[in-house]
Amino acid sequence: MEYANLRGVVGDALKQELSGIDLTDDLELVESGIIDSLALTTIVAALEAAYPGLRIPDSDATVDNLGSIDRIRAYLATRA
Repeated sequence: MEYANLRGVVGDALKQELSGIDLTDDLELVESGIIDSLALTTIVAALEAAYPGLRIPDSDATVDNLGSIDRIRAYLATRA
């Protein structure tokens, strides 16, 4: 599956938290304090809504999998 506009999907989901912050692919969202680990559920919901058929198990909603755009992209590549 092709995950086009991944940065846009995450950026829209975290619009309030990212106010005034440039979302780059390597920006560590949790480790930099922009979001807390609970906000990863917001990312999961946004990804599942944007990409029909994608389901992310709760056990996969971790900083290692979803902590940055680069990490999300790598995680989604394993789901193909």
